[in-house]
Amino acid sequence: MTSLTRLKLGILGFTACFTAQLSAAIDPYAGLWQFSQGEMHFYILIKKQGGQYYSFDHLGKHQLVIKPDHSFTIENNGEIIVTGHFERPEGGVYQAINSQVNNQQLPLTRSAVAPEQHVTHLIQAMPGTLPLTNKHHSNCAAPYQKSAQSLPEVVTSRLQDLKDNAHAKQMGLTQLDSLLIWQDGALVVEEYYNGWSQQLPHQVNSVTKSVISLLADSAVTEGAKLNYQAPISQYLPQYQNQLAQGKEQITLQQTLTMSSGLEWDEWSTPYHHRLNPQNIIANKSGDSVRFTLSTPFRKSQNNTFNYSAGDVTLTAEAIANATNTDNIADYATQSALAKLCFENAYWQLQHDGRPNAGGGLNLRPRDMLKIGELVLQQGQWHQQRLIKPDLIQAATTAKLPTPLDGPLANYGHYWWTGSEYMAGKTVTSITADGYGGQQIVIYPELDLILVMTASAYNSDFHNLPRKVKMLFLSEIAKQQLAKHASEEAEGKVQAAL
Repeated sequence: MTSLTRLKLGILGFTACFTAQLSAAIDPYAGLWQFSQGEMHFYILIKKQGGQYYSFDHLGKHQLVIKPDHSFTIENNGEIIVTGHFERPEGGVYQAINSQVNNQQLPLTRSAVAPEQHVTHLIQAMPGTLPLTNKHHSNCAAPYQKSAQSLPEVVTSRLQDLKDNAHAKQMGLTQLDSLLIWQDGALVVEEYYNGWSQQLPHQVNSVTKSVISLLADSAVTEGAKLNYQAPISQYLPQYQNQLAQGKEQITLQQTLTMSSGLEWDEWSTPYHHRLNPQNIIANKSGDSVRFTLSTPFRKSQNNTFNYSAGDVTLTAEAIANATNTDNIADYATQSALAKLCFENAYWQLQHDGRPNAGGGLNLRPRDMLKIGELVLQQGQWHQQRLIKPDLIQAATTAKLPTPLDGPLANYGHYWWTGSEYMAGKTVTSITADGYGGQQIVIYPELDLILVMTASAYNSDFHNLPRKVKMLFLSEIAKQQLAKHASEEAEGKVQAAL
């Protein structure tokens, strides 16, 4: 064998080895998939995590069950809603999907968009949404860096167990999608499950209401003529005919605390029920403000807490009018809150074209953490005063009792306030709470923030945060309390010297 032949064989062997390694590294199904037909254009992102495949689109996240013949199904509540087949393999990677949804063909082709741009393209092309972007503020703080500080050993062990589906099932946490814990200015826990990742925004449902509260406070801080004690009729000039028979006396303070007296019941029926008023304003009403104001008024219930997305709808409209913006999403992009520099965030639109103020935000968990940090720091963000501290204080102070208990026992301005027994001590908490297990929980005494997202829609979703706090937060709180006690003792010693 000549030297030239050996060289050729060596090159061929190296190339074959490299190609095999490359093929093993490239997933045949995962990637960004594009649908384009007429004026309709959107993307579907397929990801693999923990041996499972997941799809993300404007309708949410679903798990794909892919069979050996490269066909797949997607189920929702045990019912198959999508079937399909991966087609046209090139170099071990499929280039097309032939799928069927409700007996309609949905052909998809693989997008050539670079992987780092997958989420951005997915969101920008989502129908029925508005981006929550930063219009006027270019100086964004550096992104959170995961801290290397040590956690209690039991927490580290449980976090590792949670990555295994069998252990997660034993803990009752299979529906947990993300878990972030911020302690003493550092991000000490950041975990994602069920296909979710750092850059993917999650539907946060009623956490949106807490953001509306901050937008109201931002507007006041920036000088908008928004008086919480004034009748909301001042800010709804186009609805004067509906603001009669006592409704004209409803104040912005009352809509902020869900105590307008307007008849509203969204807790007695499932949210997807045709008679649920939240479902009506989100998916059916041609004018959500008019629909809300058309409901009966009970003056005797004025100043009594009654959970209502209708009240939030009125507040959001008032903010938009007071700030001379098109809608609450338009104001959000130019408000002081935009300095938080949300990434990949968007707002789902209602049937009437308005952003869903009661529950339509989709945020990355890291951006939820920014909101928590802003509240903990009394409206300060990285040496910038975004919201006056007295407004944050008022928003997160109990105004009315609720039918719930513990951390959700009282209500401020779209923020829940209460107390929790943790590590042998009762501590106060401030919570933004969303259906399905979405929460931002702030513990001012502990300098601690919990962020979680979940898909617990078929169970008592308030049980999930309780389990998370019991398994993870209680041990960190114990560590934090011990640290604070030590610092206090050290301070006394130094003062005595």
